[in-house]
Amino acid sequence: MSTGRHGILISAGHSTVPPRDSGAVGFGVEADEALKLRDAVAAMLRLRGVSHVTDGAEGVSETLTTAISLARSVRTAVEIHFNAGPASATGVEVLAKSANKALAQDLAAAVAGPTQLRLRGDKGYKADNSGHHHRLGFCEAGGLILEVCFISNKADMAAYKSQFTNVARNIADVLAGGKPAIAPVTETVAATGVGSILVSAGHSTVPPKDSGAVGFGVEADEAVKLRDAVAALLKHRNAKVVTDGVDGVSQPLTKAIALARGAKVAVEIHFNAGPASATGVEILAKAPHRALAQKLAAAIGDATKLPLRGDKGYKSDSSGQHHRLGFCEAGGLIVEVCFISNQGDMKAYQSNFSTVATNLANVLSAA
Repeated sequence: MSTGRHGILISAGHSTVPPRDSGAVGFGVEADEALKLRDAVAAMLRLRGVSHVTDGAEGVSETLTTAISLARSVRTAVEIHFNAGPASATGVEVLAKSANKALAQDLAAAVAGPTQLRLRGDKGYKADNSGHHHRLGFCEAGGLILEVCFISNKADMAAYKSQFTNVARNIADVLAGGKPAIAPVTETVAATGVGSILVSAGHSTVPPKDSGAVGFGVEADEAVKLRDAVAALLKHRNAKVVTDGVDGVSQPLTKAIALARGAKVAVEIHFNAGPASATGVEILAKAPHRALAQKLAAAIGDATKLPLRGDKGYKSDSSGQHHRLGFCEAGGLIVEVCFISNQGDMKAYQSNFSTVATNLANVLSAA
C-alpha cells in the first residue's frame, strides 16, 4: 500500500503472517500485544481524520521488509514493541536517530503519563545504536521503535493493561501533532446527567472480583477493555459519556444500575458462554429498545461476521438467564459480544477489536 510522503505509519513489531514471529514472551506475547495497541492507535487516528497507514490489515502484522518499505515513504513512522529483560527491568524507551529525539521523548511521555512507568535513557529517548533490537533497520528507514514497557515484568504489564486506552489515546495525540496527557486518569465515577451515555463493563473488577465466564479469555477483563475503548472513542467525539469505573476498573452492579437510571442510553458489555458450538451476537433489552439493540448487534456482526442471534440480534431481557438483568430493568441494554466459550468467536472478535469498538461508538453517538 502506498502511504504518500506526508502520512503516518504505525507498525506492529513482529510478524503475524507465516512464518510467525512471536517476539518476546512473558506476561503476554509481544506480537499480539503490539498488534492490539497498533490497531487501537490507528482507530483513534481515524476518528481525528489523520492520514495514516498500518503494516497490515486489522489483526495482521506484515513482515519487517514491508514495514521498512512503508517507513521510507512517510513523514513519521512508529513501530510498537515490548521490551524484555530480567524480572526487575522496567520502564519506557523509544529507539530512534537523534533527529527524532524530541518526538521520541513525546511518545515515551505518552506511555509513561498514564502508566506511571519510569522513562529510561534521556527522558525516554535512546539512540537506535544503543539497543540490540533485531528490527533496527526500521530506524535506518527513518522510523522510531516504541518499547512500551517490559513484557517480562508483571507490574509493567499490569500498569500498561490497566491504562491501555489512555496509552493508545496519548500516542494518537502525539502522532496527530499534539502533546500527551502526562497525568494518569484519577477521576472517580461521575453521576450521569440528562443526555449522557453510560458504557458499563459486566462483572466487577473490584474486590471481591467477579470474573464472569472464563473460556478463551476472562469475561470481566475483556468487557472492561472493550468498554474503555468505546468510551474513549465517544469522548473524542465530544459525547457526554460516563463509565462504571475509571480506566481498567469496573464497579459492582449496584453502581451500574444507579448510573443507568440517569442516562439517556445505557449499555453493559458482556461475553456469552455455552457449549463449544454456541456462537453469535445478541443484545438483551426491553421491547422499546429493540431497534437500538439490533443496531448494536449489527455493529458487532458487521465487524466480526458472526451470526446475529434472536431477532436480528435482539432478544427480550426475559429470554435470557443473565444474573445482571437488573440492568435492563433500569433501562439498559446488555451487549453479549460473542461466546467466550467459542474459540472461533473470540478470534473473530479479537482480530477485529478496533472495528467493533468503533462501530459500537458510531451507534451510541447517534442514539
